[in-house]
Amino acid sequence: MATIVSITDATIPEGKSERELIDGLGEAIGTGLGLPPKLKSVYNTMFSPDHTTIKDKPELTTFIYTAPDKTTD
Repeated sequence: MATIVSITDATIPEGKSERELIDGLGEAIGTGLGLPPKLKSVYNTMFSPDHTTIKDKPELTTFIYTAPDKTTD
């Protein structure tokens, strides 16, 4: 089991959805940790660039919480 918390100031490209971002993060991290598709929870929070430090590019910060004995190799 993994809990994934994502925070970003990126905007979703036209024609895409936040759901696609969440599903993509979950798939990439779940695959990387060798998890079955249903053993993860993904939470995403989006901030307007007006509510963040000024920078050149958008950022996405991800926190991954796994069981204490789960390896991340």
